[in-house]
Amino acid sequence: MPDALVITFLPDKKSISVTSRWSLRDAAIVAGINLAGTCGGNGVCGKCKVKLLDGDIDISPDENGILLACRAFPKSDCTLEIPPESIAQTPKTVLRGISETLPVDSPALKNLSDSDPVRHNAYGVALDIGTTNIVAALVSLTDGRIAATSSTENPQAIHGGDVISRIAYSSRVGGLDELRKLLTDALENLITKLCENAGASKNAIVDIVVSGNATMNHILAGVSPESLGKAPYNPAFLEHGPIPASELGFSLHPVAHLRIVPNIAGFVGGDTTSGILASGLYKSSGIKLFLDIGTNGEIVLGSADGLIATSAAAGPAFEGGGIEHGMRAEPGAIERVVFKGGIRISTVDNVRSRGICGTGVIQAVGCMVETGLIDKSGRIISPDEAADMPWGFGNRIRENENGRRIVLW
Repeated sequence: MPDALVITFLPDKKSISVTSRWSLRDAAIVAGINLAGTCGGNGVCGKCKVKLLDGDIDISPDENGILLACRAFPKSDCTLEIPPESIAQTPKTVLRGISETLPVDSPALKNLSDSDPVRHNAYGVALDIGTTNIVAALVSLTDGRIAATSSTENPQAIHGGDVISRIAYSSRVGGLDELRKLLTDALENLITKLCENAGASKNAIVDIVVSGNATMNHILAGVSPESLGKAPYNPAFLEHGPIPASELGFSLHPVAHLRIVPNIAGFVGGDTTSGILASGLYKSSGIKLFLDIGTNGEIVLGSADGLIATSAAAGPAFEGGGIEHGMRAEPGAIERVVFKGGIRISTVDNVRSRGICGTGVIQAVGCMVETGLIDKSGRIISPDEAADMPWGFGNRIRENENGRRIVLW
């Protein structure tokens, strides 16, 4: 490698040779370090903070040597320390939900001969592919039993925490192929884990059904999602034909195909279709509202007489986007705030606070409005205005060049 520079990351003691055209974030990713970040390296989220211990870079760190890895490019060999809060954590995932008894009706079973030993012990895989997380279930096609479940973080997150960042990355040379490979590798690992947990053979899997948002569906199918990134935000497809599992690199039964639940329109994808079916909204006698709150959120209103749907980015609100100390619901995230005899907080896994996630933000703002720390216009009141408030609230209000803030912890 011409003009190779060695970047060393502590405390992992991982080193990698790069050129000056690589950002420190790029170096960390290639070195196998799961550096936090949700903006795809655009310097907006402020999560990829590292400390420069030695070396020369193209920007000046702050007085403590801290800088954003995505904005810094090395000019010499460098040694960096990655603080714990800059390492991405796997968020909590709910694997249980509403139970409903449904008939087993897999088209794949019809493709098995009577003599195939798998016919009476066949499995299907259900995949929920979200922008942030992927959840998988191994389902017996004989009796509908869920044999195993597993989940993982969507590895595409290294290229941005939202669908717009992924769409932008897919437009780069080789970007779509890279995003697809990251996704299929993660799915293959999940399928392997499911089979290990259930004591099942991968050769017994004859069917895969994917429920995902429109962007994930496009990437998985190998279809550019660029049309979703600009008005009028039309998907390249609503329905996609079955994809042979072998075409995706999966070593399963020869008849196994992957089927994608149809998109509805724009950013209302197959995950919303699945939600409508699972909730029974499409056959409701009265008007009901269905909410799917994820990194991308969808709302569906209607009944058996008709449905109307729309979507909006929910990630920034619920995952700490645009908040200096915002984060997802990972260990150390403030998830609950109570103003009673002072300010009380609780964190995910009851460990030391690292930031605040969406539920914490909502509760904190609610408490501040109730106590008058935030007025009706949304303005944080001044320390002088809060001087006579109980529990020392006035001492928790800080002011600097960026405005006012309230210290929770």
